[in-house]
Amino acid sequence: MINIPEDYVVLDLETTGLSSKENEIIELSALRIRDRKVVEEFSELVKPESLISDFITNLTGIDNNLVKDEKGIDILLPEFISFIGKDIVVGHNVLFDLNFICENANKYLHKKTFYKCLDTMKLSRQLFPGERHHRLCDVSKRLNVEQKSAHRGLVDCYTTYNCLEVMRTMI
Repeated sequence: MINIPEDYVVLDLETTGLSSKENEIIELSALRIRDRKVVEEFSELVKPESLISDFITNLTGIDNNLVKDEKGIDILLPEFISFIGKDIVVGHNVLFDLNFICENANKYLHKKTFYKCLDTMKLSRQLFPGERHHRLCDVSKRLNVEQKSAHRGLVDCYTTYNCLEVMRTMI
C-alpha cells in the first residue's frame, strides 16, 4: 500500500546537464503543500559558474543573459534547503534532483543532506505497468493534467503536484 502524505514539498530543478558532479543547477523551484493544497512557492534562477549550452537553452528557455545578474548556488541553496525543511520531497524522477541538491550542499555548504522522498515516475510505473513511457509529459497526458510548458521548474512542480493528486485518487 502506498501512503501519499497530505503535507509535502514538490521540487524540480533545471540544470546544465545530467551529472550532479560535473553540471550545475540553473533553476530551483518548489511548492509547499499543506492538506493537499499549495500554500507557498519558491522559484529562483541561479547564475552558474560556466556558460549554459545552446542545447540547454533550447530545452529550458534559460540562457546566459537571463541568469547573468542572478545569485549563485552558494547563496540560494541554503534558502532552498530551508524551504524544504523536514518535509517529504515529491518529484518526477526525484532522485535526479536530490542528487544535485546533495552534491551542491556537500560542495558549497560542507553539509550532508538526506530526504525522504516520493517519486511520481516510480508511482506511474506501478499504476501503469503496461505503458512504455513515464516522462512527466507522458504521465500528465495519461492523467489529463494540463502541462503548460515543460522544462521550467515551477511549471513542472505544478504538473507533478497535479499528477500526484490524480494518482492519489487511483490508489
